[in-house]
Amino acid sequence: MSAFTKLATTKRPAAATNPLNAGLGQPIFNDVNSFDFEDSAETADNLKLLDSVHIRIQQRTGKKVITIIQGLDTKIPRKDLIKKFKTMYACGGHIAEDEEFGEVIQLTGDQRFKVRDYLIDNSLVEADKVEIHG
Repeated sequence: MSAFTKLATTKRPAAATNPLNAGLGQPIFNDVNSFDFEDSAETADNLKLLDSVHIRIQQRTGKKVITIIQGLDTKIPRKDLIKKFKTMYACGGHIAEDEEFGEVIQLTGDQRFKVRDYLIDNSLVEADKVEIHG
C-alpha cells in the first residue's frame, strides 16, 4: 500500500469532535440586552481616542513612510488643508476613507511635527488634543 492510499483511506475525526470547531455558528451574545455597557476604563480610553487628533507614520517600502492624520473635526475643510500641506511641505497627499476612522489625511514623508505645529499655531486643534505616534 502506497503512502497516498494510506492518507486517502484514514478516517478523519468529525468536525463536531474537534474542540477547535466546537461552537461554530453560535452567536457570541445570546441576549444583547444582558450585555453590560457600564462605564469602564476601557470605555474612557475609547472616548479619549475619539476626542483627539492622532498623527502617526506608517512604514511603506524601504525608507519610505507616510504620515496619517486622523480625528480632525468635520468642520475643518480637509481639501484646503491638504492643499496647504502639499505646498508648504513639498509632499504629496490625499484624503483616504478608512472603515474605522472615517476620512483620514495621508501625506508622503515624515511630516508629523510640522503638521502638529501647523494645527496648533493656526488654532485648528488644542495642544493637549494632539497625539503623535510612531
